Amino acid sequence: MNDKAINSRNKHNSIFYLSAILLWIVMGFSTGHADYINYESYYDRVSSGIDVMAVEPGFLYLMKLSSTAGLNFIWFQALFSLLGFALIISTLKRYSSLKVVLLFAYLCYPFFLDITQMRQFMVSAIVVFAVRFLEKFSWKNLVLYVTCIALGTTIHISSLIYLVLLLSYISEGKKLFGYSLVITAILFIGGSMLLSSDLYQAVLGLRENDISYESGMQGVQLFLYILFYSMLIVLCVAIHRESSRLKGGIGELEFLYRVALCTMMFIPFILLDFQFTRFFRTTIIVLYLYILAESSKLKTDKKRLYPLILLVLVIGVGLRLFGPGSGYYTTLTMPILHSNYLFNLF
Repeated sequence: MNDKAINSRNKHNSIFYLSAILLWIVMGFSTGHADYINYESYYDRVSSGIDVMAVEPGFLYLMKLSSTAGLNFIWFQALFSLLGFALIISTLKRYSSLKVVLLFAYLCYPFFLDITQMRQFMVSAIVVFAVRFLEKFSWKNLVLYVTCIALGTTIHISSLIYLVLLLSYISEGKKLFGYSLVITAILFIGGSMLLSSDLYQAVLGLRENDISYESGMQGVQLFLYILFYSMLIVLCVAIHRESSRLKGGIGELEFLYRVALCTMMFIPFILLDFQFTRFFRTTIIVLYLYILAESSKLKTDKKRLYPLILLVLVIGVGLRLFGPGSGYYTTLTMPILHSNYLFNLF
């Protein structure tokens, strides 16, 4: 590698780490997000020796540990989000060559939602970290992946649903695609029965029902989510076909494509209950990662086309959801940008 290439790589890495640090500061020191008061109240109760039943035991233990160390809630939140970013960054460094672009896509969507739903953010970070154990089947990888998901359930019980990604161990892409389509169709038909079942209420029920994140978003907004998620899947399929045609075989990122196929099964939940956008949202970094990493390996003009399509999609969705005039602009975007403990020191 010549000096010019080394300097270019070092510059890219510097921009990547600076971007990641900025995102962490915005998230970790935010005091304006919708759930801040709730989580601060939980933390204060824990600090006073009062058990909180509204959160999972792992999250409760971390709050107790932080409180025992003498930290106030804002520093607990900062360290909690720092751990999440560390898990995500370790995966980006492992597989991605367009890390800055990926962070920008993440900023557009779903960064602002992750700030508000901090436990869901940690679940996302754990899943993104754990995908490395889906790269190739072995009993060791299986145990490590299941362990990661089990740890995730101690932060947010919805982590259990990501056991479905174990289907990505099916090495035949066409067979996995078929299974995913069938399961997706079944969920469309039988999903309402699932949501009303005692099993769902006991195991997968989400407990934060006192705050609405919909901000009046119905109809067109719901269609936007489904269209956006579906287009990401289509983009993954298109890139995979192009890559397979050029390489004449399976690439090293094939497992990420299989994970992407499995995420189709989360789309029906959006129609059943709007808050379940979190299921797909948790794995969206994996889709961004596959789209950018695999397209960068192409030798055709589509090497730049696919990342451009992704950027157009995420910028459009970001502006529609979080830009001026959107439902989230006044409830999420502006409060988060204007209320930050660290920024306010200056």
